[in-house]
Formats: sequence, C-alpha cells, structure tokens
Amino acid sequence: MSNDLHRTPKELIKFVLGWKRITLDPCADDDKANWYAVNNITAKQDGLTYRWLSLTFANPPYSYGNLPKWTAKASYEFKVCNIESVLLVPVDPSTTWWQDTMSSKRVWCAVKKRIHFEGQVNGSPKFPSAFIYYGSDTESFIKRFSLIGQCHRVM
Repeated sequence: MSNDLHRTPKELIKFVLGWKRITLDPCADDDKANWYAVNNITAKQDGLTYRWLSLTFANPPYSYGNLPKWTAKASYEFKVCNIESVLLVPVDPSTTWWQDTMSSKRVWCAVKKRIHFEGQVNGSPKFPSAFIYYGSDTESFIKRFSLIGQCHRVM
C-alpha cells in the first residue's frame, strides 16, 4: 500500500454515517465499489480544486506535503464558505502541519486504537489517527466521536 492510499475501514464510514450524511468525499477511491458519499472526487480529479459540500469527509493522502494542503482547504471551506468537514489524519504533533492546524480553534478526536485500513497488509499502521472537525456543530461531534476516542478542544 502506498503512503497515499489508506482506505477508510467500512466500520468507520458507517460510524460517521451514523452521525451525519456524507455529501462529499474529495479523496474517493478509483474503485466505485468503495464509494459511500453522495458525491465522489478521485485523486485524478483532485479534490483540492473543487468547491466542497457539507458534510465533506476526507481521508487525504498522507505523503509528504499533502496534509498541509488538505487541512488548509478544510479550514478555508469552513471559514469562507461555512462548509462542515471531517478529516481522518495521522496524529503527528512533531510536524508543522499539525502545529499549524492546532493553532486555531479546533475540535479533534484521537482514536483509541490503531486503525486497520482496508486492503492493508502487515497489520496495523505504526501511527495513531485522529478525526479533525471543521464546523460549528462541535457538541454533536464530541458526543458522537467520544464513542471511539478522546475528543479535544483547541481554544
């Protein structure tokens, strides 16, 4: 599995869908059998260049330089367009993108256990994961996501 393909497990998708309907996946798999959102944008189409819809759920590419672009896009879509989104990302407080993301008002959830991404070989990943929320429905996010992890408010 490449650094950029960490297919979200179906049980986590169902978990998010149990909270809200996913209107857009801007990081959709090329395989339509794995689509769960109302609208899907593949890597070839580049979800960063499209206008997002509420609720956007993204498990963006993890390779070097990609995460800052996706967190900046989510932040922009919320601040400028009031678009609600959730990003599934690796937790890495040692990186600039993580520090920049957590430098502004934010709610996020550290997942209690390592995620076994779909199609992954060699067991669980060597990194913890988090859901970062961009939106105004923070209480609802915390209530739902505290079922699978520890939620944090950055003020």
